Amino acid sequence: MEEEWKATAELVGDAREGSQQAWDALVERFAPLVVGVARSFRLSPVDVDDVVQVVWIRLVEHLDKIREPERLAGWIKTTARNESLRVSGQRTAEELPVIALDDDTAEQVVKADLLAQLLDGLERLGDRCRQLLHAIFVREHPYSQISTEFDMPVGSIGPTRQRCLTQLRGVMGGRVDA
Repeated sequence: MEEEWKATAELVGDAREGSQQAWDALVERFAPLVVGVARSFRLSPVDVDDVVQVVWIRLVEHLDKIREPERLAGWIKTTARNESLRVSGQRTAEELPVIALDDDTAEQVVKADLLAQLLDGLERLGDRCRQLLHAIFVREHPYSQISTEFDMPVGSIGPTRQRCLTQLRGVMGGRVDA
């Protein structure tokens, strides 16, 4: 059964306390980001797997030291980038050869970056908006169920959803279209 959506900071706190469920939720949430970053460096599938493993090992090693857990997406993206650079044998991004990405890889990188931005934006929303958007877009609950769960009239869900999406666009600086 799918666990209710929790803020990244809350999952980090639970994982620090030893919750395997929280750790699994973090891995599930951020795995596409790690893979997308590693693939953007045109690494072999084996090297991508190595980068993914090292990122999760680094997270385990540094979980207690992360000062802003709500910014975990950025930490993971930076760690994946640094490890991808190390694996590729390069020292800086400027030294990397310019390689045209195939459409699938480019799309995965864009999706991973968008996911990181979206997760960061969701962290900045209030709990009610974050939970409502999760119920609508992730769990795909019908409005009748959302009405009961959130104790709101069915006719208010659409306008409230729109206000939440407007807030999300605002905190993300207009970087995402609905």
